[in-house]
Amino acid sequence: MILFIMELNNTLSAVASARQVTDKYSGLNSDWKNYCKISEWAAKNLPESAIVACRKPSISFIYGQGRRFYGIMEVPSYNGDSCLLNWQSRNMPYQMILASSISNKALSNETYSTFKRGIVAFGVDNDEIGVHNVKFCIIKIPDSLKMNTLKEFRKLNVDIISDYSGMRGIIDDQKLKISIICPDSLLRILSGAGVTHVITANLKGYSTLERFIGFIEFKDPGIRTKIMQIGEDDDKPAAIYKLNYDSYELRKRF
Repeated sequence: MILFIMELNNTLSAVASARQVTDKYSGLNSDWKNYCKISEWAAKNLPESAIVACRKPSISFIYGQGRRFYGIMEVPSYNGDSCLLNWQSRNMPYQMILASSISNKALSNETYSTFKRGIVAFGVDNDEIGVHNVKFCIIKIPDSLKMNTLKEFRKLNVDIISDYSGMRGIIDDQKLKISIICPDSLLRILSGAGVTHVITANLKGYSTLERFIGFIEFKDPGIRTKIMQIGEDDDKPAAIYKLNYDSYELRKRF
């Protein structure tokens, strides 16, 4: 009798909970609710020609009432050896700059701009791939700016490696398990697929798509413009951004 009463109480509790379902978002945590709502907003408010990239395309497809979304499931990367082989075979005048040596340095506006525009690749710790975890940058400085730029770097004690053997030593350091991320390659993936907008969310903290866009945005700060956010800033919001391929820096490279 006691077991029967306990089971009956559990059933009644479940029934009471089910009766609280008032719409298609009931029972979802705020992160998922905001993500589903922004997917629905994109389907209703963006033109049919728009292609929207997101982390969970199947969920967006359902809440977007059948609209197709472009899925970003990972941040493509290369290993250190591939990067070295490419550098050696192409004999490109690259420089490697350690992130720890350039952090908090008071670079002039011109040098900082040259540094960001010249980024070819990021070396990122495999433990957590994101812009915040970059260990070094590989850059290419235009010949017309190289002398003044390198002079300022050296004046500020920024560590610069310009030869293959020096980079080999960093890549081979057993303490560093590195993935090589190329921001221009990531941008080509989006532009090649015709992606016009992206959805970012907080489903698992710093999302894969946010990491993906973050590497591009570090080099091209004007790459995206927010057009809609659902959820408060302190309640795991989701947002949709328009991609700005027509910016000056992107036109020069594409």
